[in-house]
Amino acid sequence: MIEEFCYEDFKHSDDKMVLILLKNYIEFVEKRNLSMINGLLKNSFDTFRIDCKWYLDEAMTLPKNNSGYGSIEISPTSKKVIFNWQYDAETLTFIQKSRVLNSLYGVTPDNVYIKVEGLSLISSSTVSGDNHEEYYVKRCVFSKIPFSNKQNFDELYLETTSSSAWLPILSPYAITGNTILGKISIEKSNIIFLGRFYYKDIPYRIRLEGRVIYPNNFENNRSWKIKFITDFIIKREHGINDSLSIDLSQRFANLLSIILGPQQDIKSINLLKDGSCQSVFPELHIVPNIIKYTQMEDYIFSFTSFSNSWNTVLDKWFNMNINFKLLVDDFLLTSCIYTSNENNLINLCQGIDSFDTKPYKHLFKKIKDMINSLPENIINILKKNNNIILRDYYKKLEHSKKDLLTYLRHQNIKSDDYIAILACMIKDTRVYYMHGNLKKKLRVEDTENLKRLTNLFKFLVRCFILEQLGYDKLNRSEVSQYLCDLINPLPF
Repeated sequence: MIEEFCYEDFKHSDDKMVLILLKNYIEFVEKRNLSMINGLLKNSFDTFRIDCKWYLDEAMTLPKNNSGYGSIEISPTSKKVIFNWQYDAETLTFIQKSRVLNSLYGVTPDNVYIKVEGLSLISSSTVSGDNHEEYYVKRCVFSKIPFSNKQNFDELYLETTSSSAWLPILSPYAITGNTILGKISIEKSNIIFLGRFYYKDIPYRIRLEGRVIYPNNFENNRSWKIKFITDFIIKREHGINDSLSIDLSQRFANLLSIILGPQQDIKSINLLKDGSCQSVFPELHIVPNIIKYTQMEDYIFSFTSFSNSWNTVLDKWFNMNINFKLLVDDFLLTSCIYTSNENNLINLCQGIDSFDTKPYKHLFKKIKDMINSLPENIINILKKNNNIILRDYYKKLEHSKKDLLTYLRHQNIKSDDYIAILACMIKDTRVYYMHGNLKKKLRVEDTENLKRLTNLFKFLVRCFILEQLGYDKLNRSEVSQYLCDLINPLPF
């Protein structure tokens, strides 16, 4: 039975997202009965509207004068969810006393429960004594269960923006179809157990399981597509509630952002218990076409390379100390595609500074020690390509060799210590953009050179974070090749 589905931040989705999300949800619970929620699904992407009665609390027990009538309108083509209602003067007085209208709860004639949150007023008017208001809605939840019924769920199914492209495809045992009856039958896929971890002293287990999205019906001599999706499934003995599911999912999405590179947003959170399901679609973000990650070979750290370290990585990730958390948080700030190179380099430096708390240890030494702690294959590539990485330094050396060598001596840096020179370049550039200090002779000011330096530093910090988590495959040839490609193809 379809118990609940949720759609959030509709304004930022693509044109067909409404029906895609609803169909995904139906496939997820492996039911094809579209009549369970009457009037919500259409055969096209046309706008549809649901009439209902609205209340100011989830219990829906307020007297008549604290409720109103209206509708919610979902428009895929205009990328909007619009809520409107009308109410009398007594309800207006109640709202004015409460001062803030954060959410409303409704019920349709078919007993479908609706919750709307994140209301942005579009227009208001008064006609014949009734107040009419129209809002944009950020979060909208449809449910066959009243929202006043609280419960814990046994399992959490999670998918992020790029996880399905990175995870292995878990094909079902068999796919059979009957073109006469227009039905498809799919047997369950294999399951991969990833590992165990503790979070706030509670044990969790995590595994992978495949699901399939396919048409509700099909006809003979007509093409149809089947899509395979692999989910992370998190389980704990005493159940997972709504707030814990959001916390776990966001933390896991952040881990995937470190592993995969691009920022990972949560596409869906599905909670299961005894055949009932609650589905949440929080804060969808569509990645621009210029940064579209769809091929598995785009990812440096493959899923299979974690086969021996999942337990360690998960346990350290969910139990990191405050200093490591500060490093991770600062790194995640650089995952957003809209941040500048200057801010990214500053945030990366801030993260390293927060992680290494040894007294009287300067940022330059912290960056140098961080780089030198990386595996030998990475260090060798940096040294071998020093003429490219330190191009700014060599250029300055041609014009003011004496002054620059004196500057290095004052920093206790030898002229052939390429890692130390790189660390000093990063530190000087950070100080220059933070404080405008022109005395820092190894600062990088050129826009393209700054971009190259920041991207290199970001990759090194990313490797360092994975190393701290217990990932033991940084010496793989794919990692070395990626680092070489990051350095060598750059135009000069």
